[in-house]
Amino acid sequence: MIYIGSVKATGRSLRKEDCSLPQPVSGQVTVAANNLTGQLKSVALREIREQEAIYYIGEYGIANGETLNLLDRRHPDRRNIPPVGPLHEAVLRRLRSIHTTESRRQSTMRHSLEILLTLLALTFVGTQVANAQDEVSVFAIAYIEIKPSSASQAENLLKTYADESRAESGNLRFQILQRIGRPNHFAILDAWDNLQSQDDHSAATHTRTFRDSLKTLLYSPYDERRSTPTMGTSATGDEGEIYVLTHVDLAGRGREDGMALIETLVTTSREDAGAVDIGVIIQDSRTNHMTVFEVWSSAADQEAHMSAEHTIQVRNELLSRIGSPYDERIYRRL
Repeated sequence: MIYIGSVKATGRSLRKEDCSLPQPVSGQVTVAANNLTGQLKSVALREIREQEAIYYIGEYGIANGETLNLLDRRHPDRRNIPPVGPLHEAVLRRLRSIHTTESRRQSTMRHSLEILLTLLALTFVGTQVANAQDEVSVFAIAYIEIKPSSASQAENLLKTYADESRAESGNLRFQILQRIGRPNHFAILDAWDNLQSQDDHSAATHTRTFRDSLKTLLYSPYDERRSTPTMGTSATGDEGEIYVLTHVDLAGRGREDGMALIETLVTTSREDAGAVDIGVIIQDSRTNHMTVFEVWSSAADQEAHMSAEHTIQVRNELLSRIGSPYDERIYRRL
């Protein structure tokens, strides 16, 4: 076994109590690593306590110079918090950099990497939080395809569902969208202040009633994708006239470059005239799948953005890095 290295993150994040220092919180941690072909390797972890710190340590193997992406999910004992934060992303990028570089150097040998997930101490939050802005919001996007003859009936169900959902505790946005040119296609873009609020919404009586009422109207399955925001995406956004949802599937070795291109697109698009809200959410179950959402003041502004040189350049460069067509759909708010 070759010891490559470890990453230690230290800080005072997270459980905050009145007039006291933040304290780490134990919980359930699961980690897996997937390679570029999609094969998933579970990583067995063990908990180590050292004075005030809590560590979760595991090992995984790298063979024949393969590249692995780390996927983790953490559930503290008394509050569910999703896994992504700016520092967490930075440390994972460092981990990937370490093991990718070393795997290339030792491409003929099998070796393992010890993971020191002190990220737990940085991202677990207890029941008392000093500032609600420290919490990480969660998103979901749902695609709904209705039989053409039932579109009006579905509209009424969606409007009622939206009103009831916006009244729920923890809801940050709940937008019902109708596709332009295909009025029997709908989408829901919603955000919640934390994972528990999202779970409570999914289990709510009005949610179950809505889903049951919709079943006979669908001509394809209800497609909901829980996601995590990235690239400075806001969980609350102003309304506009035109909404665009684009599904992006980054393939294999093009993932890192593709992410950089998406970030460039988002950053430049936010400066375009008429841009109300531009964001990116990464699908929890497939971290190479993401949705770019756009809100524009007018159709003219959205069309000008489509024709902009920076938009066309990114689209051209993304072509070789995506595993399926760049799926862009234009909506209006219902």
